[in-house]
Amino acid sequence: MNGYSEGPTNNGDDTSPSTSAILHALELIHSPASDNDIRREATEFLNQQKDADGAYGPGFHLAADHGHAPIVRHFGLSLIEHTIRLKWHDLTDDQTAQVRGWTLELAHNISEADPPYIRNKVAQLCVELAKKSWAVDWLDMDQVLLALWGKNLTSKEVVLTILENLSEDTFTREDSAAALRGQEFNTALVEIFTPAAQFAGGLIVGKTSIHLRANDEGWLARIVEFIQECLSNASTRQVQVCLTKALATLRSVFSWMMLSAIVSTRALPAICASLSVQDTDVLMVST
Repeated sequence: MNGYSEGPTNNGDDTSPSTSAILHALELIHSPASDNDIRREATEFLNQQKDADGAYGPGFHLAADHGHAPIVRHFGLSLIEHTIRLKWHDLTDDQTAQVRGWTLELAHNISEADPPYIRNKVAQLCVELAKKSWAVDWLDMDQVLLALWGKNLTSKEVVLTILENLSEDTFTREDSAAALRGQEFNTALVEIFTPAAQFAGGLIVGKTSIHLRANDEGWLARIVEFIQECLSNASTRQVQVCLTKALATLRSVFSWMMLSAIVSTRALPAICASLSVQDTDVLMVST
């Protein structure tokens, strides 16, 4: 497989030889005409690309091009994920800013036509970003999520996936990346979920308190309001999927959310009201 020795370049050029080689390798892997030796060699080449310098560049261009097949875009996302999870501390400040900017661009460009596994992968990239840099050198994550929330139902689904996974990784799963951030990360998550009336929060930098919550509402109240909106019009499948995700997110945060916030946002009545929806997924997550 000629030309596979050259890895991705730092400039992330979508016409670079490495990007063309990645596309060729993916084509060989999925071609019924390829024998096992060719598939094995192509697979080895693709695995090598994850550790190549600047792999996130070709990864972004593969993932961002909606003209590519979903399997190609998913591989592009895996290149970015590998960089964030395993090579983050090897990057310069400019490179981390670039990776973050590109990842958030991918999140903003998610569409209803994208397969669920693409949407979920993009959401997971945002979660990995948060565990590495939110409340360190990335302070406006909540503003970013709120802007994404305001776009459409597909974007709301992505935001709910991000929030649920952040909650699970921080308070339920034994996630090493979240554990390394310690109490500071836990407190930041509590702040953005809890209304300001129940918990002011704030990241102390020197003698200054920097609030990470986008506004006084917080995600608990925002999600409860969204559930109520869904219950008034749960006739479409997309609304039911979003309702299920919203309920799953609430169920996740109930294990650590302060009781006063749950009471003030009327979260429990919203969950009880969802039991009237005639959808198996909704009913399962509500009980």
